[in-house]
Amino acid sequence: MIFKGAQECFAVSDVRFRIYFILRLDQILMSIFINRFLTTYWMSFPEDSNYPSGIGVTAYSIEDAQSLLDERNFDYYKSAKKVIVEENVDWAYAMHKLRYIDRPNLGPLVIRGIWWPNLNSS
Repeated sequence: MIFKGAQECFAVSDVRFRIYFILRLDQILMSIFINRFLTTYWMSFPEDSNYPSGIGVTAYSIEDAQSLLDERNFDYYKSAKKVIVEENVDWAYAMHKLRYIDRPNLGPLVIRGIWWPNLNSS
């Protein structure tokens, strides 16, 4: 009798695990499908000392990145003397660019939006 109850409990948890696994797999595949069109950008302003060291954006194109920056009033790229735009920035490169004290403000790079400073995970 105890064995039968344990078997039913395991079967229920097995079904829950299967449902969770299918839902999680669906989320992973959907994020891969959607995010493969996104590009990470790092914009830096080396000749302007009163501007931030850089801004990190994930977007579909450079025009989309600029529109995201315009929405949040990060229009430094319009008035800067020199703008360096780097494409396909990965997490390790972003960590290298940022000072240790600034790293907690680093958002997820796989979501469309401004990830440095962290404005895309709120």
